[in-house]
Amino acid sequence: MLAPVIIVGCGGSGVLSARFIRDEVKARLIARGIEKIPDAWQYIGIDTVRVQADLDQASPLPAADFLSLAAGMSSMHNVDEALIARNAVGNPNAGYEELIGWRPDPDFFPNDPGLGAGKYRAIGRELGTFSLNSPRVKERLEAAINASRTGGPELIRISKALDAQIQEGTEVAPPIIIVIGSSAGGTGA
Repeated sequence: MLAPVIIVGCGGSGVLSARFIRDEVKARLIARGIEKIPDAWQYIGIDTVRVQADLDQASPLPAADFLSLAAGMSSMHNVDEALIARNAVGNPNAGYEELIGWRPDPDFFPNDPGLGAGKYRAIGRELGTFSLNSPRVKERLEAAINASRTGGPELIRISKALDAQIQEGTEVAPPIIIVIGSSAGGTGA
């Protein structure tokens, strides 16, 4: 039986890769008479930008599957202040000391972070540190895991349509989780 899959694209290159993969999977399913990607196969994009780029290269992810890390912040000063407030000196559960060495000077990046990290790893890393624990990101990833757990009947139907061998009583496997990033970029790095 086919397995559940969760693909998370991080940063511009990672999100574009996830979109390319989704387009290819959709085309192959349509060629076999299957009109819909199963819910147990999740494609999620996480990036600094507020809107998906390169729309001429691959179909955009559905709005619910694209998460911007800019979190309504209009400058790196906003991000920096919010991150420091969450990780106050003296809070034993905070990461203040870990943040001091690598945080970029907010004056170094005067642009709106919602326009992208500009291939600056430290900018993407700071936005990631600030945003990856947000309820929105956690809820979307939890929803992907739940969809993969409950997608067994749909995967059985698609497996049969693709002539995959299925033994009776086969349980749905745990999801295969793939994270795609870029070592040369900002958010994806």
